[in-house]
Amino acid sequence: MVSSIFRIAEQVQEEHPDRVIQVCIAAVLDCFGTVTKQLWYEGKQDGVVEVDGSLIFTFGKESPLIPAVDVTTDLYYVVIPSSSVALPGGYGINQVSYLKGQTFPFAMINAGSMSMWNSIKASVLGGRQTYFVEGTKMYFPKMTAANTQNILLKLVLGLTNVDVRAELNIPPDMINQIIAMVSQKFAGPVPEK
Repeated sequence: MVSSIFRIAEQVQEEHPDRVIQVCIAAVLDCFGTVTKQLWYEGKQDGVVEVDGSLIFTFGKESPLIPAVDVTTDLYYVVIPSSSVALPGGYGINQVSYLKGQTFPFAMINAGSMSMWNSIKASVLGGRQTYFVEGTKMYFPKMTAANTQNILLKLVLGLTNVDVRAELNIPPDMINQIIAMVSQKFAGPVPEK
């Protein structure tokens, strides 16, 4: 079902007319991530660890993600443009690749394990570029000036910087779960201004 965060927030506001739309939008965004995580865990119990494509948002197409050099560490990085759902094993980051190289995605390494990788034969990782995340930055330890290109980043539910009126392919059962969860949060008294 095509909907938007704003439309879902309007549905919440119909049930809770005492809440302003901005509060409803914030609550919908919070619950959207929670419902996504619940669905992921349910799928994992059935042996499926992939995330539904309707919950993945792509960054780097319209507004390029151009790597810069961190002068302190001498590593290339990009600022991650949005938050993602915190799924175990780094699954909140669905894919990292060069913009014109989606068929050869980067390999994730842990932020603290870079020195361990350097001393073993597997460190080449089949020639793949690698990445790790520290705070709001994604670093690329194998990137050099010669192989720097724009980055394509796919995040699970990266809604932080997404237009709340943008059309999203949200399953109807998920919309109902989000509305029910927000309504449960709003069941108490309205906070005073």
